[in-house]
Amino acid sequence: MSGIKRVIAVVSLVLVGLLAFAATTVAFDARGLSGANIGAKSGGGGGGGGGFFPPAGNYDSGTVSADFFFCCDPSLPELTVTVFDNINKANPRVGPTLNTHQIDVLIFVCDSVSGICGGGCFIPDGANDVSFSSDFTSATLHTKVTPTTRSCQDSPISGVPTEFTLDITWTSQGSRGASRMIGRYACAGYSFETTTLTDGAVSGSAIASTSLLTGTFGPVDANLNSFDLVTHAQGTALDTCPPLGGKGAGPGPLSAGEYSFASRTAGVAITPDDPSQQPVDVFVTSFVNTSKPKDGSPTTQVETDLNVFQANFPDFVSNCYVIPANAFTLSSDLQTASLHVAIDPTTPACPHATNGGFPDTFSLDITWSGATPVATFRNVGNSGCPGSHLTLTQYQTTINGVATGRLSGIAESFTGESPSMSTDSSTFHSDGRQATC
Repeated sequence: MSGIKRVIAVVSLVLVGLLAFAATTVAFDARGLSGANIGAKSGGGGGGGGGFFPPAGNYDSGTVSADFFFCCDPSLPELTVTVFDNINKANPRVGPTLNTHQIDVLIFVCDSVSGICGGGCFIPDGANDVSFSSDFTSATLHTKVTPTTRSCQDSPISGVPTEFTLDITWTSQGSRGASRMIGRYACAGYSFETTTLTDGAVSGSAIASTSLLTGTFGPVDANLNSFDLVTHAQGTALDTCPPLGGKGAGPGPLSAGEYSFASRTAGVAITPDDPSQQPVDVFVTSFVNTSKPKDGSPTTQVETDLNVFQANFPDFVSNCYVIPANAFTLSSDLQTASLHVAIDPTTPACPHATNGGFPDTFSLDITWSGATPVATFRNVGNSGCPGSHLTLTQYQTTINGVATGRLSGIAESFTGESPSMSTDSSTFHSDGRQATC
């Protein structure tokens, strides 16, 4: 939404990033908890929702990771490595329990002297080739790749010798940033609750060596991160329950104070009467953004925006118009919505938008009606590191529906594709202090 993007503030991006990452993953990572298509386990009353939602049961998905990045000096080799240690536990109410543990190592190496240039993903042969300290302040990788070493992520090793060694030591040197997010999805008697924990060493270093290259590389800046998603699901998700969660999680850096963002949105894809034309995606959003900085005057921004998108190769339309507030209505129960607006050359563009590629003058009349259960999603979270803290509360609702109407000169009478209506309300509290992580 354009309003959220217009917030101007100053505080460490680290905290907002941690909180936004946690909020985004609360819902969308639910489908991958078991390390397989969890929707496929929904038989016998276990779940449903077209494979998006976890069946009734308990799930825990955890990952710790470390990265190494030595790059971009033309006179030196390039070496980049990322290690993922993944543990997934799935205990559905119906069906077998599934526990998996896998370590993936992604490597890319390029050396103009030796002519080696390539990489891929492999699973270390030794159970102890990768280790992370219990306090998550250090990690090591000592491994040997052979022709029989398994590949991973559909990316086998190529462009380098089939046998080589790789050794890296990571050390955390600074403060840590952490976040905790609790989210709850509900729709027509089905629900799941997630607890998402992230932890990261923002300041760290690493040293690496490999038999593929001569010498030792580093120390270089490096990161140690962890992520854990615990989910408890109840009931059976209907196929008509719409997915929800993860939108509007991070407004950008915030100075000390309270910031609220509330929006109402309806969208639809319109098929033009001319079959040679691509669909026109329409989204209308009415929002109220309120900023109450601790050291400044409160401000409120109220606006209704009409967004129009169309991909007509080689042109791509991405227009945004500021329209009258009374042009768009949405009922509080999300059962009905309407848009009646006339656009002409005098219609103002949204801030930072450059409109073009679409008729200068057109009218749009759309009526939406709900056709599925209403889904809700709640988030409560906080993130922080020594010296700084940020909290979030968020409530979202959505429903899929039916939309009919007219887009003058393009679709004189249409029944739209993928129509939806939704609301989003978020409040952030920031202490505004300079983060030390």
